[in-house]
Amino acid sequence: NNRARTLALMHLCAAAYPATNDPAAEALDNGIRRDMSPEAMDELGAAGDLLFASSSSSGEDDAEAARWYRLSANQGHWEAQFRLGRLYAEGAAIAHPGEASDPQSEAVRWYTLAAEQGHAEAQYGLGQLYFNGRGVDPDRAEAARWVERAASQGHATAQTTLASMYETGAGVTANAS
Repeated sequence: NNRARTLALMHLCAAAYPATNDPAAEALDNGIRRDMSPEAMDELGAAGDLLFASSSSSGEDDAEAARWYRLSANQGHWEAQFRLGRLYAEGAAIAHPGEASDPQSEAVRWYTLAAEQGHAEAQYGLGQLYFNGRGVDPDRAEAARWVERAASQGHATAQTTLASMYETGAGVTANAS
């Protein structure tokens, strides 16, 4: 809805220049949470990524983007789940109460939610986490399964990675040469 998006963009601009304990900003934030769709929350997180990437990035910036992604991700939005997982995989300091203390474990969690819904980039990322044992025990067969799912959707990097896995026998039966 346009009203919610306008409010969200106003909030995003205010986040770039934070005020101190502003009751109006808190009311705006509460109204946005109530009125926004998961897709709009995800767009706000992505817009925050772009805005904050063009300025000097800090942990607070990652936390603000993560907050919007989390709101959308918790409603099942696969793109927000992927983006939140990516922040964790990249080591962003965005811990949230009730989440695992290991960022890589949280990356696995969020990537899995998006990957199970068919998000190719999340499938590939999850395969990389399994392959390298980041956030999970190393499991080359599970890595191959996720990379293959992404490759079957046309994910070019996954296709190249899968070919290499077949060439070397990493998690799959090697092709006879």
